[in-house]
Amino acid sequence: MSVVEELSNPTNGPISEKATKLRAKLFADAGIDIALFIADADKIGFSAKHERIKKWVTEATPFWAEHCIVGIPERNLEAWLLADQDTVKKMLKLDGGKSLPFASMKDPKERLIKLVAEFSDKFLLPAMFRVDIARKANLNTMRNNSNSFRAFSDELRNVLTLFA
Repeated sequence: MSVVEELSNPTNGPISEKATKLRAKLFADAGIDIALFIADADKIGFSAKHERIKKWVTEATPFWAEHCIVGIPERNLEAWLLADQDTVKKMLKLDGGKSLPFASMKDPKERLIKLVAEFSDKFLLPAMFRVDIARKANLNTMRNNSNSFRAFSDELRNVLTLFA
């Protein structure tokens, strides 16, 4: 089984219909079995963004109607990473019994950047820290603490059953 993941916004721009449809066609032509499209909710919200991307991908290649998983974090990808606060605290060597700092910050991306800047004991780019969190995070904790991650993982499980 071949899987490809498409993270939108490689240049911090919104995911476009044209680019999404082109990628869907390329994935199908390459024999990819499952495609993951992950995009920030931006200002239109989870449901609208999910439906929009699923529609574009399915219009481009009907095969993807059942073989495409669309992940839309509540606001941005960092929201999923912050859903496992215990892992973030361990990585930053923060007190596990206290709340993760900067809880009043609305933007998860900005919060994660501030956490790394304030508490990391080594020089880390936020992108490197995000990768480390993703590798170490407890997926069950993320499912329990993030409705959008739960929806994404449920959709992924449903598609994977097609290959069982």
